[in-house]
Amino acid sequence: LRMVKELQPHLLITDICMPGCDGLDLIRQARELSPDIEIVIISGYAYFEYAKTAIAYGVGSYSPKPVNQAELDKTLQKIALRLEERQENETTRSIRTAKQFIQENYGRNFTLEDVCKAVGFRSAYFSTLFKKETEEGFSKYLTQVRMDRAKELLRETSLPVAEVCEAVGYSDRKHFAQTFHKMTGVNPAEFRRLYG
Repeated sequence: LRMVKELQPHLLITDICMPGCDGLDLIRQARELSPDIEIVIISGYAYFEYAKTAIAYGVGSYSPKPVNQAELDKTLQKIALRLEERQENETTRSIRTAKQFIQENYGRNFTLEDVCKAVGFRSAYFSTLFKKETEEGFSKYLTQVRMDRAKELLRETSLPVAEVCEAVGYSDRKHFAQTFHKMTGVNPAEFRRLYG
């Protein structure tokens, strides 16, 4: 139980009958500490009541002793697939949350670390993940969102360029104009004349 708390493992394999704390109590407490942990029970106590209680706690497998290695391997393969699928779902959800954060906050100054806090990832890992999933880095994605919004404001409003610059999260007008020109081939005022 201490190791579950400290190491946050993906998988717990336990017996039912143990000194100090029976397996079902261990499972219940482990679930409280780590709700997504996968659990396999291996026990000589192959009674239905134990199995029923174990299933209520979300145990992935209940195997009687002696252990059949082929069956255990098959169970572990299924669990590995479930864990992989769960990881993919978490990744998709995190990227979606990050994109939503960017869409809602592009007008203010924030960092990759701020986004990571919002989605619950370490920045180095998340940066790699974001690039892999979106095929562009965080900075490039943020810049694209800001420039798309700037183009929209230049086309559809009469806001001065300086206010458009601030509205999309830039404090330096020169930097904004250079970035805008780099991405569109024209400066903001020319864009407005052409498409406004």
